[in-house]
Amino acid sequence: MQTRSGSRHNDLDLKSEGISQDIEALERDLASLRSRVEDDSSSFAALEQQVAELRENLLRTRESVAEREARLAEKQKELAETKRLEALAAYEDDLRSQREAADRAASAATDFLAALDTYDDETLNLRRLLEESARR
Repeated sequence: MQTRSGSRHNDLDLKSEGISQDIEALERDLASLRSRVEDDSSSFAALEQQVAELRENLLRTRESVAEREARLAEKQKELAETKRLEALAAYEDDLRSQREAADRAASAATDFLAALDTYDDETLNLRRLLEESARR
């Protein structure tokens, strides 16, 4: 009976030793997996931090784009207004030049008519003199 008991004891010892080895292997695997979880969690946290920073940068960049677009629109309005004022000033200069030319033409016409009146008066005076001298 002892042999059976000893054999059984040996079998149990071997079984116990195998289970202990399995437990040790599982504990090593578990420790390795826990270490990977910690590393992955740390990496994930770093990536989340980078994503948050990138979101902030994107937000600032979008705000800058919006500001630049608003400035561009304002400058385009300013340019359009400046061009309108320049065109108005050029039109007023042309109008002033035309008025001055019209004034010079009116003055020249007045001078011409005055000279023509003087000529007509002298022509009439000469005709009278001729008629008077022809009568005499």
